[in-house]
Amino acid sequence: MTLSGPAPRLLNRLLLRPALAMRLRIQRAIEEAGFEDFRIAHMNVFAWLPDSGARIGELARQAQLSKQTMTELVSYLEKHGYVYRTRDPSDGRAWIIRFTERGTLLDQVARRALRDTEAKWAQALGQRAYAQLRKHLESLLEVAEATREVQGARAAVGLALNLFGNSCANHLALTSARVSDRTGRHISAATLPA
Repeated sequence: MTLSGPAPRLLNRLLLRPALAMRLRIQRAIEEAGFEDFRIAHMNVFAWLPDSGARIGELARQAQLSKQTMTELVSYLEKHGYVYRTRDPSDGRAWIIRFTERGTLLDQVARRALRDTEAKWAQALGQRAYAQLRKHLESLLEVAEATREVQGARAAVGLALNLFGNSCANHLALTSARVSDRTGRHISAATLPA
């Protein structure tokens, strides 16, 4: 507490705490449904695995985990009957991860807990305030993801400068100065903070 009142909460905590609370509610519902060998870390797979399946690399990218960590999570889930691997028809060397019947049942339990939690929070905040919160979080996500893409483009320019000198870096800077956010809109690297 400061002289002017309580210190403001950090944004990362304001975003993280509700997400953790939601994960714990989902985990509790999963355990109550009898899936006792499923751990909260495995939500990193389930949260990003579409019904059509996905490659481990894509799951790792979405969850912001290393490919090795995602492979370990998927191997555990496969061993316990939640997912299975099938060859990618577009690339016979790659594997697609898909839900088993047991995995689909668990996913339904998790999604129901997610919907129930969102409904309770919407009721607590009021429908209008909750809708505004979601809208603002979607906008914040776009900004955060666009910033990450621009930082990646800037890193590529820096690497090119270190490896190949100014002429290559200048070309790369010109070709990567505009990146797209996840909605397909182009964003100028110059308009975002370094």
